Amino acid sequence: FHVGVMLKKELQDFLTDTIPVDNFVVLKTVSGNASGTAKCLDDIGWPEIIGTIAGDDTVLIISKSPEDARIVIDKLQEVLVAK
Repeated sequence: FHVGVMLKKELQDFLTDTIPVDNFVVLKTVSGNASGTAKCLDDIGWPEIIGTIAGDDTVLIISKSPEDARIVIDKLQEVLVAK
């Protein structure tokens, strides 16, 4: 699978909320699925993402600036609606 396909599947199947906080993006997932989502985000190589930290149902995406965080959110939305 292409990493974009895997990310789309993770987001469609497990993402429950996206919360911007300054230069961070918090993703809420179905319990037990945060690490898989974080791995896909790490692998996709978006320059706006410095790194991710995953718990059980939460992914913290770290970016350099609030603007980069907003770009990440926009890209996540693009992945979700892509055909």
